[in-house]
Amino acid sequence: MTDTPWAGFIADFPDDIVWGSPGQMEITGGRNVAVALGEILTELGCQASALEYAGLKGWEFEVYYEGHRFWCQVTSFHPAFHLLFEDPAIAHATRTKNAAAYAEIWQKFAGALDQDSRFQYVEWRSMEDGPPEPEEIGDTRTREEIVVALPEPLEPSLRPERRPARGAVFRPVLFIAAILGCLFGVATTIGGVIHVVVWGASAGGDGIATSVCIFCLSALVLWALYREPRRGPKA
Repeated sequence: MTDTPWAGFIADFPDDIVWGSPGQMEITGGRNVAVALGEILTELGCQASALEYAGLKGWEFEVYYEGHRFWCQVTSFHPAFHLLFEDPAIAHATRTKNAAAYAEIWQKFAGALDQDSRFQYVEWRSMEDGPPEPEEIGDTRTREEIVVALPEPLEPSLRPERRPARGAVFRPVLFIAAILGCLFGVATTIGGVIHVVVWGASAGGDGIATSVCIFCLSALVLWALYREPRRGPKA
């Protein structure tokens, strides 16, 4: 599997940031670049999900290639951009299963970006190194020329609508409930075992089974939540 999921590049697109009152940014830019990247991946044989707005982190979407799920995030520093294209799976076995497909689509994707004149100075880096700083991408003259040539953001009719991330409220609540369930299951299981040892098997056998079930269900929910794509750059 490739170990360079981060990319930095210059993109020759209008800045589609949406401003509200003076100095107040309502929606970060980069949606038009994310749409273009999704179209490129679709042409390479992928299925791309609808875009999701991720606040300051930009725009993100899921990518399905030959039955494997990957994830793409675009962050705007117009005209420089950061791209994170990775396998979001947490389990080692799943990442191993996805490795060949990820390497194949990554190579196709990187090649397509190199051939697309809208994207310049594409540089891929490892997860540990992170993307290049915006001012390190390309050169000052190129960045200034794009800003001068495309000084205005998109017209109001073409502006992206705010799209909150899925489950922005529900997911944290579910995460906390799953943790509490795991703690409760462990505590009551230990208590049940002690009860059985002290008072005999008939005194706590049913309670232990119930506690184990609670723990297993809570742990399964935690595992499912952790399998969701990581939101944003690694700190």
